[in-house]
Amino acid sequence: MEKLYVVEFQFADRSFFCLWYTDDTDGLISEEGKLIKFDSIIELKAYVKEKELSLGTGVTTYNIEHLEKQLENGLKHVDCEEVLLFWNISLDISNSIACPFLGTDNFHHIYEKLFYGNNLPAINRSDEKYVPTWSGEEMHDIKNVVSDGVSILKKRIASIEYLKKLNAAYFKGYFTGDKRSIDLYYE
Repeated sequence: MEKLYVVEFQFADRSFFCLWYTDDTDGLISEEGKLIKFDSIIELKAYVKEKELSLGTGVTTYNIEHLEKQLENGLKHVDCEEVLLFWNISLDISNSIACPFLGTDNFHHIYEKLFYGNNLPAINRSDEKYVPTWSGEEMHDIKNVVSDGVSILKKRIASIEYLKKLNAAYFKGYFTGDKRSIDLYYE
């Protein structure tokens, strides 16, 4: 794994960050069957520095609160991009912590419809956008897959409190007032 990338999971009452990697199998940094989560970018960057890892730029955000509200309301509309991205990160989480995930081997036809529903320019070269139609059973299956991903995420997180191990003065001059700022850096 050459570089790690920041992933943010937003919940109603909090957000936390994880480190995603791409390799032969994509995944998130984990220990003892749990995802390592960070409550701030400062903690995350301290971990990266301590472990002498390389961090890519940008943050990919998953709005779990929004997904949960959609599930509570019966998932009347499927945002193909949002659902596919969450399905993919759920697969990566599952691989990282060796936890079964409903979307791993099942529902290939639904996954394919979500993929094509993203209308990626490299795939869909026509002027017409593909908008999948969903049967009641498919909507039920999508709801179950997303619910399973959310459940796994909530059950398999572990806090790593690296800030407590470090002297707060170490960060003097780098703190911008927004503890989630990705612009923080180390010399």
